[in-house]
Amino acid sequence: MGFSIAKDILPDLIITDKYFTNLDAMGFLIKRRTVSSIKNIPVFLIGEFSPNEILEYKKHNVAAFISAPIIPIALAERLYIFFNINPPEPANKTPMLLDIHARGRIIIVQIEGNFEPEKLELFNFLLRSFCKKRKIKSPKVFLIIPSLYPENITKDNIERLFRFINFKEFEIENLNIKILTSNKRVLDLINSNNQYNRYEKVKNYLEGLRTLQIDFDKKKSIRIDYLKEDCFYVFDLYDNNSKLIIPALTKVTPELIKELEQKNIAVLTYYSNFNIKEIAGNANESPDFSNNMDIIDKMIGDFEPIVTDPMYIEIWDDKHTLFFRKMKGKKVIIISDQKKIITCIVNSLEIYFDILKEYDGSNIESLLENDDYIVIFLDANLTKPSAFEVLHIIRKHATRRKTTVIILSSSMNKLSAVRFKNLGTDNIIVPPFTQIKIMRKVFDSVTSDRKR
Repeated sequence: MGFSIAKDILPDLIITDKYFTNLDAMGFLIKRRTVSSIKNIPVFLIGEFSPNEILEYKKHNVAAFISAPIIPIALAERLYIFFNINPPEPANKTPMLLDIHARGRIIIVQIEGNFEPEKLELFNFLLRSFCKKRKIKSPKVFLIIPSLYPENITKDNIERLFRFINFKEFEIENLNIKILTSNKRVLDLINSNNQYNRYEKVKNYLEGLRTLQIDFDKKKSIRIDYLKEDCFYVFDLYDNNSKLIIPALTKVTPELIKELEQKNIAVLTYYSNFNIKEIAGNANESPDFSNNMDIIDKMIGDFEPIVTDPMYIEIWDDKHTLFFRKMKGKKVIIISDQKKIITCIVNSLEIYFDILKEYDGSNIESLLENDDYIVIFLDANLTKPSAFEVLHIIRKHATRRKTTVIILSSSMNKLSAVRFKNLGTDNIIVPPFTQIKIMRKVFDSVTSDRKR
């Protein structure tokens, strides 16, 4: 379908995944070559690529390789540069604070400060990847929004917030999305949408938490003589005929127990996997049940934070954006005779830096005498001269504050690492090399060296 669309609209750029249904990227590129109208349209490929793959794909007019998962800001930067568009300066703004915890299929999300489009996308990614890992098809989502600055409370950002409801693998009932907020602008935008206005707006934290804990597939019972006077219970209690007997958060009095005994009701039922002690609270200690922290602590005690492998996804913030913009036109040297490594680094950094490739370090002294270089990638396996000798020459001409040296090594023993450090760098990167990993290493290494 994407191939047909490209033929119809003749885009200026095609962005596609390395793998998609029925056709891989190479198959797409070969097929594209047979259609004269689109054969010269440049392509951005998304995925992870070995140096050999990069070399092969570049023969087919692939203009860029985007690591997966996509960093939205980094992709935008690449598009600005590719189309020669002046990018907007990052605005000074209150950051968005995002906290996500889960218990079973219940996911609690708290957002404060601001709505940032890229972090709203990150929230959806974390939710989706967590559910996929746990094989959750119908998550229950509790959105808590205590306070937000108004500038980014927009229709577009509300739609980004609820993007997860459109994931094709999810089957989410409206009653399984709860919203707790007093922000009028947020509520107005939610209520004006025919889909979002079906979600329940709860009055307090406990109400949202307890209603999501109800599970009609989990039936538990409590004997009447186990009911405690002056207590309340988080869930509705029913008789054997599914008739509501004691509504949730109702204080149990001696008169109520006596009335149940007179009606010959011996057992009550509730629907949850909590045991009876976990759902009972002392009404005398907390007349405002909605703020009963003892009950809340019991109910959230088993929630775990949703996190992701930091090597799998990086949050690309304004610091990174400004850093690489400032690097535009600065010079980098790669000293290595390994074409695969050179190709991978060049592909990752060429939109920002002017890159010089040297296959050995014999010419390094004259290069440093005639120009300044912000980063030098140095292959640890060099001989004649060795990497140690080349690093020694570099440090005679440039301090760490001026020139960052990153050692490329397939393996690194402790003795070599100490020797490199003594000669002027402890920045080391090892395979596998990816765009995210290389860019992150450049950012971290240059930032750290400039503080010396």
